[in-house]
Amino acid sequence: MAAAEYRSCARTAVKVSDFLTYRRSHVSNRDMTATIQDAIAFAKDRHQTQKYADQPYEFHLARVAQKLSMYGFTDAIFQIAAWLHDTIEDTDTTLAEIRERFGYDVNALVWCVTGVGENRKIRNQSIAEKLFLFPLACPLKAADRLVNHETSICDPGKHGEPSLKHILMYLNERTKFEGMVKDHIPPAMWEELQRQYARMEEIAKLN
Repeated sequence: MAAAEYRSCARTAVKVSDFLTYRRSHVSNRDMTATIQDAIAFAKDRHQTQKYADQPYEFHLARVAQKLSMYGFTDAIFQIAAWLHDTIEDTDTTLAEIRERFGYDVNALVWCVTGVGENRKIRNQSIAEKLFLFPLACPLKAADRLVNHETSICDPGKHGEPSLKHILMYLNERTKFEGMVKDHIPPAMWEELQRQYARMEEIAKLN
C-alpha cells in the first residue's frame, strides 16, 4: 500500500481527538471483529523467537501499548496497533493480512510507522513521509521511540547499564524526530521526550 493512499487525511485537517471521537461515535465494540487479545496472540506468533534487549519481543510491544495508555490512547485501535507495529517491518506479515484481520484503521497506523528501505536513514525517511500525510500515527511512533529511549538508558541486556551506541544514534536523529511528532502528540508526551533527551545527553557527555 502506497503512502499516497493516505493523502485524503490532510495534515492540517486531522487531529487525534477527532479520530477518537469519530471511532467512539460510529464504531461499537461489536464492530471490532479483532480484539486486543487477538492482536497480542498474533504478534507473539509472528515475532516468535525474536528478542528485544535480550527479552522476548513482547516485552517491547507491551511497553509501547502501556505508554500509549499512559497518555490516554486506550482506544482499541491504538492498542491493537501498538502490539502489531513491528510486524510488517520485522516479520513476514503482509499489509493485506493486517487489513483483513484487524481493519483499515489499524492497518493505516501500522503502515505509517513501518520503515521501508535498505538502511536506517531510508527507513526513517519513509516513516517521516507517511507521518506527514497521516499524523494520527505520530503518538504510536512517539510511544515506540520513548520505549526505545528508556531501553537505551537502562538496557536489560546490559544489566541496566546504558547502551551508548543506541543513545548516540537517537541523539543524532533528535532534530528530525522532534520535527516529525511535536505538533501531533500530547504535551505531556512531548515533555517526557525532552526529559529523555536531556538524560541521554548527560550519559553521552560522561562517556
